Amino acid sequence: MTRINRLTLQAFKSFADKVTIPFPTGFTVICGPNGSGKSNICDAIMFALGISSARVIRAEKLSDLIFHGSKKRSPAKSCVVSIYIDNKDKKVPIEEDEIKITRKVNEKGLSIIRVNGKVVTRSKMLDLLANFSISPYGHNIIMQGDINKIIEMSPKERREIIDQISGIAEFDEKKSKSEAELEKVEKHIREMSIILSEKEKLLEKLKFEKEAAEKSIFLNREITKIRYSLALQSINKLTSELEKIEEKINSLSKEFEGNENELRERENEFKKYEHAAKEISDLIIQKARNIELIKKIDEINTEIIRRRDRIELNERILSRGESETILEKLPKIEGIIGTVSQLMKIPSQYSVAIKAALGMHMNDIVVANEDVAIKCIKFLKENKIGVARFLPLDKIRVKDHNEKIEGEIIGKAIELIEFDSKYKNIFDYLLGDTVIIENIEKKVRGGRAVTLDGDIIESYGPMIGGYNKRVEFELRLKKENEKMMKEIENLEKELEILRERQKEEEESIKKMDKERSEIHSKIDRMKKEILNLQEKKNSIIHKINKLNVEKAKKEAELENYKKEIENYASDSFYDYTQEKLREMLSNYLRELSQLGAINMKAAEEFEILSVEYNELKNRLNKLIEERDAIIRAIQEIESKKYEKFMETLNAISENFSVIYRDLMNGEGKLRLEEEGNIYSGLIIEASTESKKILNIDAMSGGEKTLTALAFLFAIQQYHASPFYILDEIDAALDKLNTKKVVEFLKKYSEKTQFIVITHNDLTIQAADHVFGVSMEDGVSKIFSIKMPAQ
Repeated sequence: MTRINRLTLQAFKSFADKVTIPFPTGFTVICGPNGSGKSNICDAIMFALGISSARVIRAEKLSDLIFHGSKKRSPAKSCVVSIYIDNKDKKVPIEEDEIKITRKVNEKGLSIIRVNGKVVTRSKMLDLLANFSISPYGHNIIMQGDINKIIEMSPKERREIIDQISGIAEFDEKKSKSEAELEKVEKHIREMSIILSEKEKLLEKLKFEKEAAEKSIFLNREITKIRYSLALQSINKLTSELEKIEEKINSLSKEFEGNENELRERENEFKKYEHAAKEISDLIIQKARNIELIKKIDEINTEIIRRRDRIELNERILSRGESETILEKLPKIEGIIGTVSQLMKIPSQYSVAIKAALGMHMNDIVVANEDVAIKCIKFLKENKIGVARFLPLDKIRVKDHNEKIEGEIIGKAIELIEFDSKYKNIFDYLLGDTVIIENIEKKVRGGRAVTLDGDIIESYGPMIGGYNKRVEFELRLKKENEKMMKEIENLEKELEILRERQKEEEESIKKMDKERSEIHSKIDRMKKEILNLQEKKNSIIHKINKLNVEKAKKEAELENYKKEIENYASDSFYDYTQEKLREMLSNYLRELSQLGAINMKAAEEFEILSVEYNELKNRLNKLIEERDAIIRAIQEIESKKYEKFMETLNAISENFSVIYRDLMNGEGKLRLEEEGNIYSGLIIEASTESKKILNIDAMSGGEKTLTALAFLFAIQQYHASPFYILDEIDAALDKLNTKKVVEFLKKYSEKTQFIVITHNDLTIQAADHVFGVSMEDGVSKIFSIKMPAQ
């Protein structure tokens, strides 16, 4: 009996070391915990049998089957699987009693297959396996999920399994070829029928054409004579018209020559004036671009601006107080007016004297009233900002200045400054008794005096004076301002002279520009004259061209009529008016047109067409006979296909009934959704002793699994295989159903080899031989288990 004797793996998936698994007769179980690698043994068998898709054995590509390594083991560079098949019954006609198939894959995914040590192709190896009824894609290898696929299939998908097993694809191929042939024949029949129909119509038409031919001969003869007569008259008329056109062209050509001479003179004169205008423009540009003059004027303007900016800066410095106030640190309190220095304007010559007279009072802050002053003082205290003096407008009282001041004075200080009258009491309070004198040598009595350079003589005797850096600084600034004012005056005089020169240049440019304008006026006038002459020239050219076009048309007409004379040559002509000739022509053409297309060979064509028609009809009859033969062949193919399908279905159904009875002690059957329709879905029905017949889709989970398993076994028995490999088919079964499967396997293992991968205790206990698989440090190990006698 053909069977698998043993399996050897090395570096295949999780089996890093070389492992040999013997498969004795009977029912063999491979068990182990999840993740130990037991399903890899099933993958190894399929790999050795020549499976081509790595995905079927749970890998992306063949090189992924090589041991990847672990924490303690290095990755392998290739993997090897050898399967040993018993050949004692000599199904393969060779001397050896055992056939060894070895398959190796390297890191690049290159696969090498050897049979008894000799390298062979995959197809040759598959041919050898076919002698044993072994295929890597056979239904005898039931992988995890295969049973669920059967359960989840639609009836149509289940029927397609019978299609595949019965081999009816060859009938479909023959039918497709016959149908394609039928389509071609029917297409030819349709095309030929159309042609015959057209031929019949053409035969009927030819008879009418023959009768029309004779009348057309007469009409054509008359039409030719009339056209000959019309052409003869037209030639005479066109010859006369062409002579008149030639005379007009000659006259216009002379006119064109005179206009061309005048235009040439005007254009030469235009160029002369244009050149003169350009020379004047260049001279204007040259004068307008007197860069040195413009540069000098710009430099002086820049110097004046620079000096004025410096004077303005010095003035700002002179007008600014010596010390900063804390006014800007105060919040925006309503009623704060400003500092004393901000509320007045001091003429520069009295700046030193007034500032000396005011002293620290320059930074006194003027406020509207006493309340505002109190608020500000509180704020300065609370925020520890500093101390300031406040002058409330409603509290400051003007002193009585009735005492007469005698001496050489310049004026009273309060009269020499400018301020708003509403602040008069403030400035009267600060400067009311102060006068300005030229220097300290001037004697003053009766009041307080301040010199122009800042010395002070108090009214009650003390004198304050000496060297003052601020005074010296301000005097230096004043002298610098006076010097720069004189420099500005000199620069402005020089600027005036340069601008006078510039004005003279501009006057010269204006004169030249006027002269250029006069020339431009002449140029514009000449442009108009030239334009008029060009328009006249174009008009003459247009007229000549128009006449030439007309001449060419008439010459072409003349040539056409001459050709007509040749084409419509006639022995005679009609000496009628053109009007009468055209009327005759119109009538004859209408009659000819009413006749339609004329076939002068109608009789000859009718005879030829009759022969063609009869030949086509005979060919059509043959095609119809051929079509009927193809239809009969298709019906015969369909009949054979039906017989083959039903033969296969009945055999598998019978197998299913027997297996289901052995497995479930019930009745099972397979039938088509529509009786006799082999394109309808396949229904799987079964029942136990205590239950009614149910469709597999209506069964419980365990019943579905066992029914699907019975269906797979029934298929396999139709193409009997020497062994079965079942990968965890009992995973979802309860104990009762598992026991049924085990009893079934025990019974059938007497004649067939079963290799079952499981971790179900009932299945393991019932096995004839048990091999365990464990995982140690990422490497699968296999060992034999001796089960206790039952």
